[in-house]
Amino acid sequence: MPIPKLSEATIQHNTSAASLKRGETYYLAGNVTSAVLRGNIVQAIVEGSAVQPYRITINFDDANVASSNCTCAYDRVGWCKHIVATMLLCLRQPQIIEQRPTLEQLLDRLNDIQTQQLIQHLVEKQPSLIDPIERYVNLSAIPTPPQQPTKAPRRTSINPAPFRQQVRQILRNAVRYFDEGWGEEDPITEEVLDVIQQAQELIAEGDGNNALSCGAFKPVTRLVGCVIREPLR
Repeated sequence: MPIPKLSEATIQHNTSAASLKRGETYYLAGNVTSAVLRGNIVQAIVEGSAVQPYRITINFDDANVASSNCTCAYDRVGWCKHIVATMLLCLRQPQIIEQRPTLEQLLDRLNDIQTQQLIQHLVEKQPSLIDPIERYVNLSAIPTPPQQPTKAPRRTSINPAPFRQQVRQILRNAVRYFDEGWGEEDPITEEVLDVIQQAQELIAEGDGNNALSCGAFKPVTRLVGCVIREPLR
């Protein structure tokens, strides 16, 4: 992303007269070095009065400056002289700022193992990084739901002959019941439902084949209906 167009007025509006003057001096003296543009972020080093140079980070949005930061101890309103010097470089000499890949682009070049090795290397160099890494992992990790045990499918085959015999006997008893005039109560439905329930239990266990062997729902239901209705006409 190119650096948005800045103006002297924008810099003056965000700093004091003293910081503006001293920042101009730093810029003209060439104290701003190692300026790099990564995406929408400019980073630079500014030589100052201290032994260690100051590190500047300026975050641009599409139109202007979104945020800025300096490692100096300046705590007054507005930008410090080091930020001002860097802003003047962005305004007057943007062509000398080196464009380099963003963090996202760099990480895209690594596989999972290489990324893990990079993090371990950084923590070895700066052990305090382990705390924010731990916080990030704790917030980002998605717990894996426990696996529900699944029932193994029935492997033994059920002999359908006893079930068929049971249904035939129920029907014989029902016919004899009606022939002998024992009344209008239903002597058959409850016993047939017991057979059907056994088949339903097999279906619930994922054993449809054996359920068909012992149930035979539709033929039995039709035959039972015929036997029950005929004597009651």
